Amino acid sequence: MGPCDEDISSNNYFSNEFFKSPPTITAKVSSFSNRGSSSVTCTTQPPRERRDDRYGGPTPRGEYLIGKRYTNPQYNIDWYNLYPKKEDNSGYYGYTQRTRTGRYAMGLHPGRVSLGCVTVKAPTYNRDACWQRIRRVIDSGNMYYRGSSYSGFLYVR
Repeated sequence: MGPCDEDISSNNYFSNEFFKSPPTITAKVSSFSNRGSSSVTCTTQPPRERRDDRYGGPTPRGEYLIGKRYTNPQYNIDWYNLYPKKEDNSGYYGYTQRTRTGRYAMGLHPGRVSLGCVTVKAPTYNRDACWQRIRRVIDSGNMYYRGSSYSGFLYVR
């Protein structure tokens, strides 16, 4: 699975698969590279809202670009912005741009509560061992899309 856009180059992709019990995220080094594959799987925090078209609901299914890691100033935790693929396959939404379902500003981060982001269950936030393994895999990715640098892809199934 991967995008067909000609202006994307990447050495990593990430798979985010939610199961009813328990939900998980798996970060994989892509088969696009010749280094072999490795993966890390961590449990994610389920959201309180069940509908993916409402604030606080699960991250909608689809493909996302993963932005570069930064420290979220409001929560003081590691944060990756997620950029959803447009429904017409013409590119990706901006972080604060609303999708057709009205969702925007979704991220990937550690934590104990999910308000609609992909939240890796991490009671000690940035210090959590599983989060640190996921973060190392994501940070090893580097790709460019339309002149901007990203960490890889996230697929929500």
